[in-house]
Amino acid sequence: MYLGQIVEEGPAEAVFADPRHPYTRALLASVPGEGGAAPLEGDVPSPIAPPAACRFHTRCPLAQPVCRTADPALAPAGGDAAHRSACHFRDSLPPLERRRHDAAGERLRRLQRFFIPANLDTPSPGDAA
Repeated sequence: MYLGQIVEEGPAEAVFADPRHPYTRALLASVPGEGGAAPLEGDVPSPIAPPAACRFHTRCPLAQPVCRTADPALAPAGGDAAHRSACHFRDSLPPLERRRHDAAGERLRRLQRFFIPANLDTPSPGDAA
């Protein structure tokens, strides 16, 4: 979600393996331990008065004139009806730069470890086995 609008949705494995929106790609690249991802550039718009058309165009490294004039629909991406993206270029994004051992499952596990405290993974002394 970016400025109150869903920009990508779908099964977690599909979104992590093949993100089809530049904002999703930037978020995944910023996960701790991923290495020094370049920060997003451009002006951060006001959420009270978001930009017309694509809300991400002021910060998107791939923005084209159409992004400033037409709002992209949240539509199937990459031939998968369950994986949808709101980007005019959802099916023509350049390949995602991958690290040598960076699989979607490993990225998901790292995100889960980051957001789920370790003490929730272990049963409490009174829990039944």
